[in-house]
Amino acid sequence: MKERKENTVKNNGSQKNKKGIIVLKPGATDLRREENALSTVVTEKMNMNARDGSFFIFANKKANKLKMIKADETGTNLYKKSKNVPVQWPEYGQPIVILKGNDARNFLEYIGFPGSILD
Repeated sequence: MKERKENTVKNNGSQKNKKGIIVLKPGATDLRREENALSTVVTEKMNMNARDGSFFIFANKKANKLKMIKADETGTNLYKKSKNVPVQWPEYGQPIVILKGNDARNFLEYIGFPGSILD
């Protein structure tokens, strides 16, 4: 599992189509936000390119509700999960968590998403 510091992540948008990568946004996020507002969080708060093909996952304060977005040049897809799954979510100020490969697939399946959406 790779980690990056939230305040030091830089992405100039040159990386495209990061197939199979999941990024966990540390801290609580207001899950009333829809996909465009969550894309703005990725760009402005996480300093990452929201349209690079990665999946970005956000949690509420209790980390018992999750939202995931995947955006690319064609638009933004929003996936919601309210399943009460015990997840130890990174707190605000902790490094951004990036999951790849089997770690990404296993995490998705654990929280109730089909791992096949990474393909």
